[in-house]
Amino acid sequence: MRVYSIPLLVLALAQGARGLATFPYENEDFIPVDFTASTPDYTYTDDDSGGYMWKYLFQLDYTTDMTLPYCSSGGGALQLGFFVNFGAAVMPTALWNCTYTYDALFKHSDFTGTIGTQKICDPGSCCESMIGLYKYEDTNLEYHAWLADVTSAGLCREDLHEAIYCALVDGHYRSNCYERTVTVTDRQVTFPCPDTFMRYFLACPVLLASVPYFSFQLESTSYEAIQSPEQRLLIEVAGNNNDFVCHPYSYYFPGSSGPKDTSKNVQNDSNVSGSSTILSIFGIAALYVL
Repeated sequence: MRVYSIPLLVLALAQGARGLATFPYENEDFIPVDFTASTPDYTYTDDDSGGYMWKYLFQLDYTTDMTLPYCSSGGGALQLGFFVNFGAAVMPTALWNCTYTYDALFKHSDFTGTIGTQKICDPGSCCESMIGLYKYEDTNLEYHAWLADVTSAGLCREDLHEAIYCALVDGHYRSNCYERTVTVTDRQVTFPCPDTFMRYFLACPVLLASVPYFSFQLESTSYEAIQSPEQRLLIEVAGNNNDFVCHPYSYYFPGSSGPKDTSKNVQNDSNVSGSSTILSIFGIAALYVL
């Protein structure tokens, strides 16, 4: 088993638009590879035709397919993973209600600002847009250790941007909490698009050579077998980082090849339109099977 994821908001939400075209990539010089199109057969076996991520994430039409309350983990994309790992393809809806189920708030001490030897932000000032919001679980420090292990073992060559860091140590708030999706187009916090995560992890040569599960198996082994390494990486990235309401890479790096614009880090990325982890079944122990 391997390990398993606004001031400038450009959302291509044309009626009926589907697939990668619905991400705000129109000004990007890099667009991630898409999944192989496939219709799942819902047997949840190794021979399942797969395509759960493609069907329930990248084929989602926000204008017609999204029903609130919504979070991506409860939207169908992870049903094979849930069945294989937990014996049920559909989880109780209460699992995604972070306000009433967990009653835990993000606090400054959840974010140390350091991964391994890299300092990303000053403690007490990191991930400001998330402070005080309900989170999925109180495991942020464990995710710091997981991310340090992944980046070290993967020989990742790029520095972590604060927006990527805040997302990857959030305890899956970004994908597991109904509260984050305020309306179809509004989020409590707007995170990077999949392209930003893909660009970071594609610069991790060891990771790309043998893509690990970032949490648990999400697609059938037969479907995985027909994916390229980049597509395998996209499965892991998009498991929790798949929202169409997102900031593309150029938001953080104008011109894409230019220097990082530090004025546009995550503390300026909130879009709050209302008030505002993984549970034990997503146990942190699984995250160390790299």
